[in-house]
Amino acid sequence: MLTVQVIRRKPMRCVQTIIQMAVLMACILLPWAAFSGHDSFQLQPGIGPTAGKFNGKDRILNARFKTTVEVVAKCVYPHLYGDDPLISYVNKKIERTAQDLFEKFVEQEKINEDKLNDDFGGCYLDYHLFPVYSLPNLISIYGAEFQARACPHGWTRHEGNNFWRNDDSIIEIHLEDLFIKESGWCDFLLHYCDNDFKSSGYGYYGQNCGYVPELEPDDLETFLITDHGLMIVFRSYRVGGWADGPDVITIQYEKLKRFIDPNGPLKEVPGYRSLFSIGSSL
Repeated sequence: MLTVQVIRRKPMRCVQTIIQMAVLMACILLPWAAFSGHDSFQLQPGIGPTAGKFNGKDRILNARFKTTVEVVAKCVYPHLYGDDPLISYVNKKIERTAQDLFEKFVEQEKINEDKLNDDFGGCYLDYHLFPVYSLPNLISIYGAEFQARACPHGWTRHEGNNFWRNDDSIIEIHLEDLFIKESGWCDFLLHYCDNDFKSSGYGYYGQNCGYVPELEPDDLETFLITDHGLMIVFRSYRVGGWADGPDVITIQYEKLKRFIDPNGPLKEVPGYRSLFSIGSSL
């Protein structure tokens, strides 16, 4: 059975932790979505990299059926209130992303003829998108996808979706959009993360296992913009193998000063603007 639900949540009771910070911030939490009354949701003040209130509601896609094993699919994504171009773009983008993933998984499992052994569990999809940071011209969305297919352990994928309204254009931000070209920003980020993990003995860096990761540019592709710094989210098992959430490091804007494009997306962030005394005219 396939159902689509729109959930208006009651006042917040609890927050589920999905991200643990590695070094610079001992623990920053990204809630599943904590809601106040009046049909709106917000991250709990003081524990997430958020700016202000997110007004909106969760939309949920559900499917459950039986093949040779139980199949369960669930996708949760936010629908933000508002009709300005940035919010409208973000709503359409994340809705399409969630629906495409959901429909593809369900259709594949319906036609799959593999004789799976339910002794090892069923087939599962769990995909959640969470609003993390919002400004009038900037929105960051974190996503976590879990899949398992009749096996004791599944896999998890993390994603960062960052959107910027620049004049009349909506830009889906790539990491290079934040920095001055040919400034050496990528080498700096890799060196910074590598040194930070080594100095703290984090994950594989602190284990006598004969393996020390060598970070590459692709390891930086998942990121979130926050008020205090650039948050890099590493894929599962890249720098450690036992964290409850993804392995994350936040680099303060002060340390990135010489690389940041003053006309790029980060000019919107108060933490950046105040640090460099950038006026509101930018």
